[in-house]
Amino acid sequence: MAGTYGCELDPAELTPADRALLQREIRIYREVSGLVAKGDYYRLSDPYRDGYAAWGTVSKDGRRCLLSAVAGEDWTEDGRDLTVIPAGIDEKILYRSSLDDKIYPGGRLLSEGVTVIRAAKRYDAGRILFEAAE
Repeated sequence: MAGTYGCELDPAELTPADRALLQREIRIYREVSGLVAKGDYYRLSDPYRDGYAAWGTVSKDGRRCLLSAVAGEDWTEDGRDLTVIPAGIDEKILYRSSLDDKIYPGGRLLSEGVTVIRAAKRYDAGRILFEAAE
């Protein structure tokens, strides 16, 4: 999601499942593109030390946060939780997760982190959008 978004393909050749996936990804891109373009960017892991890359983008007011993680190596079949501790969010705000629709206190996210994805192989990737719960 960081950067431009493009697909080099012929939409007429997409299967219905691939078309639905592409439509979902375009919807998500439109939803977070302003945050990615104007938010504060944080590198949240060292891929050489941790075996995965994680980064986050946080809105200037700290009310929205997009966390992303990508596995940099293969793990056992059981996989490994890619747990990320965000930066730049407000410890006093309650955040709703796009992954499970649960509410997480900002302070808890800052101290314990959150599992973005359970990765088993290289390039497994995930993202979670957190938005202040009203």
